Amino acid sequence: MILLTVLAATLTAAQNVTYDYVIAGAGTAGMLLAVVLTENPNVSVCVLEAGGDGREDLNITVPENRGTQSC
Repeated sequence: MILLTVLAATLTAAQNVTYDYVIAGAGTAGMLLAVVLTENPNVSVCVLEAGGDGREDLNITVPENRGTQSC
């Protein structure tokens, strides 16, 4: 259900954009697949990941905090 919500929001925000490939999941395998596919400059890839926006999470943005848990 979350993935469908993210997909719907993404498609609504980018209605005029088309992709050759859509990868669901930005884990190790998903990102590796995206990297390999985009080695061809004529290929466009969209990677979707469920979850919130982590740009404000200090455990993500501060390198020395990576791998730690905040209270």
